[in-house]
Amino acid sequence: MVRYGWTFKSALLVLFSGAATALMVHLGLSSLTRVACAVFFGACAVVLCAVSFSRRTALRVDGEGVTLGGHALFRYGSTLLFVPWSDIEALVRWEQVIRPGGMKVPGDFMLRVKQPYLGIKRRPELPPMPSAATPMGFANSAAVMATARHVPGHYAHTSRAVSGWRLDADKLTAALARFAPGVELKDLRGGALSDW
Repeated sequence: MVRYGWTFKSALLVLFSGAATALMVHLGLSSLTRVACAVFFGACAVVLCAVSFSRRTALRVDGEGVTLGGHALFRYGSTLLFVPWSDIEALVRWEQVIRPGGMKVPGDFMLRVKQPYLGIKRRPELPPMPSAATPMGFANSAAVMATARHVPGHYAHTSRAVSGWRLDADKLTAALARFAPGVELKDLRGGALSDW
């Protein structure tokens, strides 16, 4: 079982948010701008800390199947996803590449942020997951369509971001060998998901 907790990325973001909050308070900007920026970065730091301290289940692989944790703070129970082994064909690692506004920096370098995901490939003959098992319904679908167009929508609903927790591929592979030897772990990060 893997729980939400501190990662290098979350600690770095909390430090950045704290520093940005302090900087906004001390800069000579207008009061409204200063307060708005301080509230935004302060809220980011608080949310990141709350996720890290929540210690809720992010991933569980056991004899029954795979549980992907829900949103660590909001609607956790309603966004949990459990899929039994009999429904699973493979677990898939993939990544969402976000280009903030298509922003280019000097040279020919494109600024990109990569968000890793762990998804469950269900057997093709099964009906789609019920809407209750899709995190945030329409809003999530719209976000995926905007930032991860290469991911089929029904696969996006059986995936969770590896954010606020660490995925140890070796331990996951060992758990698959123990509980479901016929289920493979596919790594499609940086590649096309057409084979998914």
